[in-house]
Amino acid sequence: MTYDPHHLNMADADVFIYRTFFNNERDLGTNPTIGSVSFGATRSFQFQHKNRKELRATVDIGHGDFLVMRGTTQQGWRHQVPKTSRPVGPRINLTFRVVI
Repeated sequence: MTYDPHHLNMADADVFIYRTFFNNERDLGTNPTIGSVSFGATRSFQFQHKNRKELRATVDIGHGDFLVMRGTTQQGWRHQVPKTSRPVGPRINLTFRVVI
């Protein structure tokens, strides 16, 4: 599988990055595969089901971690790196998507 570089995000603690900015891109296909690598401070990455709001999950993403979302993740789940008031360092995230 070949990934295309698609998105660069740099954030510090007080920045709120929320919820699937690229979910509706037609060039990603029906059930896209998305890879995301993080560098820097560990941050929580949260999922919430779009229809059943009580379904939630949180994963800590640290330096060098690679997260893969595929299948119906983009269609059925919202995701976010929530804003935090606790001191954390900067984080850079590179996102790669398979473009059809």
